[in-house]
Amino acid sequence: MTFSFTSPLAQFLTGALARGIQLSTTLAYTVQPSLGFGALVNFGAAFTNENWLTCVMAGWFASEKLWTLFGTKAPKKTDQK
Repeated sequence: MTFSFTSPLAQFLTGALARGIQLSTTLAYTVQPSLGFGALVNFGAAFTNENWLTCVMAGWFASEKLWTLFGTKAPKKTDQK
């Protein structure tokens, strides 16, 4: 069994891992795309026949609850001056 980025599972896991990184760093305060953003990206991916992007976005949006279930939290927000 080969595991390359052409596999839909690898693409899904890439999106899920990116979401985990976003939720566990200060990116959680600046990068929080809406579901509408994801729908528009998926529409664009379907229009341009880029199926890999759909799998990555599915991994991003489907994994948020799982990450929070296992206690992934962003560090406390500090005010920078």
